[in-house]
Amino acid sequence: MRAPELLVFYDSWCPLCTRAMQVIKQHDYNGKINFMTFRDPLTMNRYHLWDKQVDKKIYAIRYEDKQSYSGIDTVHQMIKRIPRYRAFSPLVWCAIKIGVGERIYQAIANRRKIIPVGQCEGDSCSLRQDKKP
Repeated sequence: MRAPELLVFYDSWCPLCTRAMQVIKQHDYNGKINFMTFRDPLTMNRYHLWDKQVDKKIYAIRYEDKQSYSGIDTVHQMIKRIPRYRAFSPLVWCAIKIGVGERIYQAIANRRKIIPVGQCEGDSCSLRQDKKP
């Protein structure tokens, strides 16, 4: 197993995001992708994510050169690294180039559900807005 190439920040309050992360991890036989929830304020500070809109779009950093990606570009970076999905890379690349990739990604992202784990008491849940310290 080689060293990971990509660090992906996902939303652990989003069941769709969590399930997608689990499936990708299952198929990432070479360990090229690391996942980390951005819902931890320490993670937000350590990786300087406060201004990256990680709550709106998936976000990734390539270890090699610290290049960052968001939205459909992150999806494309993951697809390229997993042999089972690699055949879809040209299709996603074309969708990005003609301008529909990000729109499709955003349509899905806008419809995702958020369940604030650990933020519920009794029958109600409060949504805490973490602020940059």
